[in-house]
Amino acid sequence: MVLPLRTTPNEVEDLTDRIETETDSYITDFAAREVLITEWDQLRRSRIPARYFTPTATGILMIAPLDILQDLLQSCKKAPDVFFDGVMARLNKDGSEAIQSYVPGDRMATIPSIDEDNATPCILTRRSRFVGTSRLFPRMGNDQQGIHRLQSILEVFWGEKAGSWITTLTNPDLVESPQNHISLGCTFQFLFFDARVAFKPLRSADPNERRLQLHWLKPSAFRIFNSYFYDNPLQHAGLDAENTKTWGDKFANRKGWLRFKTGHVFTIRAENPADLPDWDMLKLQWDLHRVAVIAGAKQSYMDDGDGLGWRAR
Repeated sequence: MVLPLRTTPNEVEDLTDRIETETDSYITDFAAREVLITEWDQLRRSRIPARYFTPTATGILMIAPLDILQDLLQSCKKAPDVFFDGVMARLNKDGSEAIQSYVPGDRMATIPSIDEDNATPCILTRRSRFVGTSRLFPRMGNDQQGIHRLQSILEVFWGEKAGSWITTLTNPDLVESPQNHISLGCTFQFLFFDARVAFKPLRSADPNERRLQLHWLKPSAFRIFNSYFYDNPLQHAGLDAENTKTWGDKFANRKGWLRFKTGHVFTIRAENPADLPDWDMLKLQWDLHRVAVIAGAKQSYMDDGDGLGWRAR
């Protein structure tokens, strides 16, 4: 049996007290990433013809491990032709098409019902009514090309850690198992599908539990997901040293969902550890959701505050 646990007693009404640990900046090591992208951009502009950037490439450069990106930059300096014709092309084409397959993929394992309780309660509210079971990594159907492109991107930009992720996401039995599931109330289910919230897994010494930290993501500055441009990507992404520190609670507050703030930690327990969400699936969701939201990819036309909705298509 899987049980979500609050981190404060049931009688505590102010749910904003359940922030257990500090959160990182919205984009970690932004200053170092800014320097890296500036150098990368200078090398890119020196090529004829100049290579373009995409929103997804920008998201990957903001989220992928910094040490791997720095190694790639050195490779670029040593062999720019090989780099730009290979890695840069893969970053733009494979990255965009992989995220385009990831965001609209089938995540609904069970449909929320008004009349029947879900088998497991919502990890946030602990309610069972109008709750659905969601896949952390979506069922991508017969889109093997999308999976292969995602695999390609992970291998290049996430390095060694991508090995176990790829083994996990290409295992159809695991994708359809409880290890790829979390239960969410109807509203949060669609927010999760739309990459408006993401869950950072936190280490626990107890093998019978998973601790997840909720983070509100921000609407993207990109209005067209599958666009391309030739300027410095940070200018198009609207990212700077200040706005990359804070999370998207402002969006949540406008929608009336702020009783759960960025930083809330929720614990899921199970008698059998095999019934808990898989660690690699959680880590993959954590990184890919953040790449997707920076790129402007989303499943529906949810209003982001300016009346301009867009989605991956």
